[in-house]
Amino acid sequence: MDPMGGVVSGPAGPGPAVQRKMAGTGGTGPQPAFKAASRQDVEGDDDEDVPWYKDKEKMKLAIVGFVFLLVFLPFGLPATAGLIFDSDLENRIKRITRLQFLFDGGDYRENRTKEIQIDPDLLKIQPGGENSSISYVVGDAKNISSRTLKEVELYFHLYDSSGTMLGEVVEYKDEMEPNSTWSFRAVCMFTNVVRADPVKVIVR
Repeated sequence: MDPMGGVVSGPAGPGPAVQRKMAGTGGTGPQPAFKAASRQDVEGDDDEDVPWYKDKEKMKLAIVGFVFLLVFLPFGLPATAGLIFDSDLENRIKRITRLQFLFDGGDYRENRTKEIQIDPDLLKIQPGGENSSISYVVGDAKNISSRTLKEVELYFHLYDSSGTMLGEVVEYKDEMEPNSTWSFRAVCMFTNVVRADPVKVIVR
């Protein structure tokens, strides 16, 4: 009660709202936004740093490529060269890709073939004649392929009547046409030969 004015005032109402501000917030301006990196972005960054041998997809490609080369080089490459060029190149590539030069003692003509067949019924030993110091291995060899074979060599092991091997004889022919027959007559420096066994046929 104001004794001077005669006016009775009621209880004071609530005062104006007070807004508190934190120091350094900059008032009500825009607040900084934080964007979380997605899993895809993180994986993308990791893929660039992962070595190829730890990447499953790259490892699969590497294994498939290795298996392809392992099969193609010793088999597919020589066959392709033989079809496009000739059998001489095929044999040379085969010798390198199959590492045959490590096992044949450096013989560049160790190109065995089954394209020449020797008739066992016609293979026999022919004496050289009276007072002769030689004998002959005679028989027929046939080129059963459809291609010309060059520098043909027939190898035989020679045996006496007791089965002891006496040595080896080789017969040579420059060239055999497709489906042709060669009646060979190989000279043996033994007179006591009773059997000759073919052991290999080499061609160029």
